[in-house]
Amino acid sequence: MAINLQKGGRIDLSKESTASVFRIGLGWDAAQPGKEFDLDAMALMLKADGKVLSDANMVFYGNLEDPAKSVKHSGDNRTGAGDDEVITIDTIKVPAEVQEIVVLVNIHDAKNRQQNFGMIHNAKVNLYEGAEGNKILAEYDLEEDASMDRALVFCKLYRKDGAWKFQAVNEGKGNYQNVLLCDILSSYGINAGPSNL
Repeated sequence: MAINLQKGGRIDLSKESTASVFRIGLGWDAAQPGKEFDLDAMALMLKADGKVLSDANMVFYGNLEDPAKSVKHSGDNRTGAGDDEVITIDTIKVPAEVQEIVVLVNIHDAKNRQQNFGMIHNAKVNLYEGAEGNKILAEYDLEEDASMDRALVFCKLYRKDGAWKFQAVNEGKGNYQNVLLCDILSSYGINAGPSNL
């Protein structure tokens, strides 16, 4: 039986599972049928200071794996069927300096398309046990809050007292009118120009 988390809720993975590999399945539906929404998930591997270990530790459709091969991205998916994008994390391989892995979902080209998360329905996170299989440890449905944000932190894995924990977050990172994705990423220490995002 999966644990149903609310915003801010967390679980201790060491108490809920004997596995060291977990998959985060991310899903969403566009509220306006016929309009194309391209949402992209990325995993940011952060040190204790909240900055990425290196630019190579941003795992997304343009960089499907970190150098330690501890975090893997399933690749860009624009269909919206089932889990739209999946991030697999092998906690044993995660570099010791990494204290948390933040999963950020961004609406691609949100400013030009004038799109935000208020136009997205049924956004959800499924936390699976193991590298494959369908056993869901925890699930989280993001609240419908008509958010104007173009990027949201859905969830994160983090270390505490030697154990990995999972937390449902749902934290907005700014709307497309005044915040670009490169600005959001630079706050995590990532050197990203606006042209390729």
